[in-house]
Amino acid sequence: MNKQLRSIFFYLFFGGTAFLLDFALLWFFVSIVDMPVWLGAALAFTAGALYSFLGQKILTFESSSAPGRELIRYIILLCGNLIFTVLVVAFFDSAFNQYPVGKIVTTALTTVWNYPLMRWWVYSHN
Repeated sequence: MNKQLRSIFFYLFFGGTAFLLDFALLWFFVSIVDMPVWLGAALAFTAGALYSFLGQKILTFESSSAPGRELIRYIILLCGNLIFTVLVVAFFDSAFNQYPVGKIVTTALTTVWNYPLMRWWVYSHN
């Protein structure tokens, strides 16, 4: 498998499994723990993002450098995605009583813009 296809495969793998973790935690926090949707979305998103960062760093982008600059850039990207996710999930919950649909929408959109941002900005030195 060439390097670009391998990178895309691992990006989608870690993104997909991070989404499953994120979605399961969101459901757990909101439906079982009875947490407010905005807080459950924020906590679940953060847990999935941390898992994804490690997988993307090690296998997707094969970065062996110290994580300092990468982590700072990833956190900046994460903060933007977090704000977007919380706002959209909360909107879908209040407007349609469908927070899971909001989560799917945000995941699809962030998946599209995160790969190029990670490849050419977060891990640009690789």
